[in-house]
Amino acid sequence: MKSSPLPDLEDRLESLEPQYVSEAEQRIGQMLDGYGILFYYRQPRIVLTEKGYERWHPAFTLPYHNDMVIEYAGPMDDPLQRAQFMYREQVYRYNQILAIFLDDSPRRYLPGPGLQGGANWPPSSGINTYPVQKP
Repeated sequence: MKSSPLPDLEDRLESLEPQYVSEAEQRIGQMLDGYGILFYYRQPRIVLTEKGYERWHPAFTLPYHNDMVIEYAGPMDDPLQRAQFMYREQVYRYNQILAIFLDDSPRRYLPGPGLQGGANWPPSSGINTYPVQKP
């Protein structure tokens, strides 16, 4: 009887990696993994909107951090996309869901003295977005 060799641990762990929608979301997921933060990727979430109950799929849900969600907004150059994420922020707030929005913009929205971009807080778009660092 011939036994098949067990796959290497690295191979098994790589197969557990979600199929990310974008490279930026993959970097965010790897960063959360690196800090040991448990997250669910694109887990369905029921929210109440003016149309009734809807099922949304936020990019990341952090179950051990009050079910906070992290949404990746991508480039916020498009006014329609900006309005869509402003709407999502309002719905999350109405449903009392903590939400962080990340984007690709080079600008910085870091509050506090001595930090780059502190004078721009809050962002003019109305969405609290934070840039994703590229390697």
